[in-house]
Amino acid sequence: MNKPSKAASVLKPVAAGLLLCALGSTAFDAWASRWEEFKQIRQGSSLTIDDTTRDRPVQKARAINCDSPRVRVGHDGQNYQWFHCRLKGGNSNYSPYDFDYPLSYVTPRGSAFSAQKPARVRITLHDTDANPDHRQLSAQSLTPAQGVIDLLPREQSWQGKPGGKWVYSGNDTGAVRNYNGAQIAAAVDYLVSTHGSAVDLSKGLHLRGRGMGGTGVLHQALILPRYQSDIAIVEADGGWMNAQTRRNALGPLWGTSVFQSVDFKQQWRRAQNIHFHYSGSSDPASFDADFIEQCERHKISCSLAWYPPGARPNSNSWRFLASPWQDDQQNVSLNRVLPVITNSSANHHGSNAGYHNRGISWHYENLVDSTRKLRISLKYTAAKNIGNGLPDQPDTVSFSLTPRHVRHFPMTRGKSIQWRFGKQNGTATVGSDGLLTIDGLTLRSGAGYTDLVLVADTPPGQTQQDKPVGTGKLRYPIVYTRVPRTHTAHRVSLKSGRNYTTNKWDYLDTLPEVGRIHDKFNGPGQLVIRMPNGDEKVIYDCMKRARPCVPADPMVSFDGTKIAFSVYSSDGLAPPWPQDKGYPNRQLNGVNAKARIHIYDIASESLKAWPHQGNNIDISPAWLPDGKIMFASTRNPIYPPKLHRINPHPVEPRLFIAKADGTEVVDISPHEVTGAIHPFVMSNGEVAYSSHWTSHNLAYVHNNGSVNWPGTIANFWNIMATDRRGGDFRALLGAHKNRLKGSNPKSQTIKALHFLGQRANDDLCTVNYYRANNLGLGDVVCWPLEESHIEGPAPDFIPRGLYSAATWSTSEDSNSLKGPDGKYLGKVGWPEGTADNQLLLSVGRGQCSSISASVPKTPEKLVNDIGCDVGIYKTTRIPSTRMGDLRKIADLPEWHEFGARSIRPRQVAMPELSNTADGSCVATSSDAGSTDAHNYKGYRFNNNFGVTSNNGAEIHGLSHDELAAIRFYKVLPLASKRDNPFNHTGHRLALLGDAPLLEDKSFTVQLPCDVPYLMVGLDANGRAIKRDQVPQSLRPGEKRVCTGCHLHGKKGRPYEQSLAFTATPKRLLDASPVPTFTKDIKPLLQRRCGQCHSSDVPIGDYNKLVLDWAQKYVPDERKIRFSQSANPNRAFGLQKPYSSKYVNTMYARESLLYWKAANQRTDGRTDSTYNNDIDFGANHPTNMTTRELKLLGDWLDSGATR
Repeated sequence: MNKPSKAASVLKPVAAGLLLCALGSTAFDAWASRWEEFKQIRQGSSLTIDDTTRDRPVQKARAINCDSPRVRVGHDGQNYQWFHCRLKGGNSNYSPYDFDYPLSYVTPRGSAFSAQKPARVRITLHDTDANPDHRQLSAQSLTPAQGVIDLLPREQSWQGKPGGKWVYSGNDTGAVRNYNGAQIAAAVDYLVSTHGSAVDLSKGLHLRGRGMGGTGVLHQALILPRYQSDIAIVEADGGWMNAQTRRNALGPLWGTSVFQSVDFKQQWRRAQNIHFHYSGSSDPASFDADFIEQCERHKISCSLAWYPPGARPNSNSWRFLASPWQDDQQNVSLNRVLPVITNSSANHHGSNAGYHNRGISWHYENLVDSTRKLRISLKYTAAKNIGNGLPDQPDTVSFSLTPRHVRHFPMTRGKSIQWRFGKQNGTATVGSDGLLTIDGLTLRSGAGYTDLVLVADTPPGQTQQDKPVGTGKLRYPIVYTRVPRTHTAHRVSLKSGRNYTTNKWDYLDTLPEVGRIHDKFNGPGQLVIRMPNGDEKVIYDCMKRARPCVPADPMVSFDGTKIAFSVYSSDGLAPPWPQDKGYPNRQLNGVNAKARIHIYDIASESLKAWPHQGNNIDISPAWLPDGKIMFASTRNPIYPPKLHRINPHPVEPRLFIAKADGTEVVDISPHEVTGAIHPFVMSNGEVAYSSHWTSHNLAYVHNNGSVNWPGTIANFWNIMATDRRGGDFRALLGAHKNRLKGSNPKSQTIKALHFLGQRANDDLCTVNYYRANNLGLGDVVCWPLEESHIEGPAPDFIPRGLYSAATWSTSEDSNSLKGPDGKYLGKVGWPEGTADNQLLLSVGRGQCSSISASVPKTPEKLVNDIGCDVGIYKTTRIPSTRMGDLRKIADLPEWHEFGARSIRPRQVAMPELSNTADGSCVATSSDAGSTDAHNYKGYRFNNNFGVTSNNGAEIHGLSHDELAAIRFYKVLPLASKRDNPFNHTGHRLALLGDAPLLEDKSFTVQLPCDVPYLMVGLDANGRAIKRDQVPQSLRPGEKRVCTGCHLHGKKGRPYEQSLAFTATPKRLLDASPVPTFTKDIKPLLQRRCGQCHSSDVPIGDYNKLVLDWAQKYVPDERKIRFSQSANPNRAFGLQKPYSSKYVNTMYARESLLYWKAANQRTDGRTDSTYNNDIDFGANHPTNMTTRELKLLGDWLDSGATR
């Protein structure tokens, strides 16, 4: 048998929807190991395609020719490309007849049909066609859709004679074959060869047909040449289900009696991965009830509806009976789990009319298949008033479920697996056939989706083997950055006047990280592509440019053909701090710092720079599933919040989206008031990134051992997530600053969480490191993704199963750990997943910290060791337990190599976005009465800065049941360095208004789009009892749905079951000023309190009343002492959330000033509850009115603005 050429063997995996994990290693190795061949393929050079069945010699000539496309407008109003083509006649492989057969196909146009937005193939077999030119029928029946290539062949027949019902033909020529299947295969070949990776075969083919076409798809599903195993969906609207029952009619047409080849009962094994849908007549000549029996017996996904001859579904029941999908969330593809439903109690198997496996649906985009978890979201909607003599479905259904298409979750024969499904749970055993079936599942109609979750028992981060499971070899290219390592001898003059020479300067080298976002790291640099055989090509060389620069942040497009990266540049290079020492290390000096994104095309070796203005910093590009690019930039600058003892720092980049050419830039992160960098598109289609949190009290969760002092500001980077347009903002890791349980025991304190990658099992990985001193190296932590909007279980809210990828590294601000031989072990960073579920890591060998930077002391300690040498290594096991189980990929002594990305196609989902119908912006919660963000660490007065209550949770002592409304503040970010809000939030606020909770504690509100806002939970009197400290914003048309109020560890009530689902959103579109001390509060206090408090309480002085954290202006007899220290700041200093004895920066209800005005303590405690906190004291009547008291409370709750 002749074999396809190498080019042909490469073409199919490149074009097959990017699902390389499903390919044969030979084709993959051919693609990865031949750089020039790879380029030729991507440039569309001459290719040979096997247009024949597998049992025939390869035919090298193409069988199809097509005209230039015409434009067709679809029902959705979009323009499509419509190609008119001809299948070459007189070719024994495709047709025994001597004339060309017409066929046509339709694709989306422009960027909607590309490698970034590939389309699956849908093949429609027509019913009857008297017109010899099938293109005329196409013009009437075509229903083009986005993400779909519609292929319409014409059935093989001769001069108007009846064909073979789309199966065997050629009887009248004496050459009987499956010509119809052969021409379908040839057409798919043509699509792949012509459109390359814009054709997504990884999802599988969708065959559909009506009448005669229904007969065709049911039988081609079993005999289609070459692509039978690529079929995912068969949709038959009528047709003959069983050829055996129609032997008399089909025999003369086919000219053969091989009915067993299309007998479902005999050939069911070929149909195991297909989802079948049949809707048609109950006439026994067409309908075969045995088909259902085979589906049930062999666990094949089938849904059917049948009704009396001549009847059709009415408008009320069309979707239930005729559509393959019960709702818009349901779908089937070969690269996603297929939930096979059997034993449904909602079936009705009548002889004249019936339905099978209808009503139960699954959420396609929510399917999860990882090495530790399998998740299927299921829903039941009982059909009523179906018509055609069919009964209503019951309100509750019981059924069995068998997952197919499982790629990652371990299905070991004989193994018992735990499962849970709402309130149900149990174990199921994998059978000898490799299938697992869970019986007795139940759903109630209208209850929304319930997650079926299967959990593997392999410990997080471990393998079932006690030996390396990776080879240490790469089968595809990588791209990485390298900058010079300072490793040669250099002489400096010491403070003593003595000259000192050493070659141990590399411990002072630096790389890009959160403390050095766009400068102060080693340069110049190069961007390098490295092939598996070790060949390298520099694709951007700053070593040869007059202006010093470093190309970094490479990100490979999903089809593996392009690389986006950023070029950082400054006017010059400078030595590290202190610069007057003359150290030899050279860094970008930051003068006139700029950064510009570039796109490199691998095949053409062409480079295009984005448009750039001024000193914009455009960095960290990430390709999106829709072909656009998300990136970080300093354009539209926002200055960081100004707060107590937080020194102003430069503008940091935030997130934007642009077209792939850098045009049509959109600001998607007006809520990121400090900074956001390095987005990474996860396999689920959502975007993770690093977000810098310094608003309100967030930076005071640590105090660096001082009083009313923030932690290390540059370490407050967390991992957040958003959808591909920048909406649905939520936390993934680090939002509550609890210890990273499961990671290396000695480095679990959260520092800067930055740099992202994802393993093949979908575990997300990031680096926990201490800013500025450690080259962005630390502890690489990974974890299985939780369900959307779940951070992890209470009380820690850390994802389940978190683990360290290398147990010998550390995230501390210190030198690396030492091994038994006394040498430094090094540190790790920059994770990137590999195809074999391992990681590429940037590994720093040596001390790898500049925390000990003295000269000559540090170089002398390194006489037999390395300062730091960073290179690219690959794990062979996870977790790595020693440096020796890594395998070197790229590590030369003269360079630091880091930030590697794999050059290989990668598949990501395109989840549906949550939108409003009218383009407005809506925020809603299905149950704001549910929360799990309690103060689990207890009330510790003057130590509450470190507990959950300082991160936006409830007041300790008050019940969440008091929540009655949600207040929305508009955030006005700082527009200049001089801008100062003079309040506790760090930015100005304006009041949008309050949204009362509905009867079931849900709410819905319409807010301005692209406007940052803060949410505050109110009691019945309009006082804050819960609050957010992190601003959010809504993208145009977004509906953001929460299922609780600070509900972080579990799912709340389904949105569809809340009153908010049908309620009209309250409109809060216009903002009004918040109260200020000067305008509102000072006159109020002087009027109501001045007569009694002219000297003991500084009611007329903002700084003394609001900002007196050291109690300097509190009379001695009223001061609260915390220690016997001689330092008054330590003896009397109040920690956050207090800014003075009178003002709590979070809540009026915890502020003594408010208590005195209200003449009662309002924090849920009494003076006797604790003996060391602020007391209310004696009765304190005032003449303050209810309206005045509310004004005072509103001022305190809005940040106590001066």
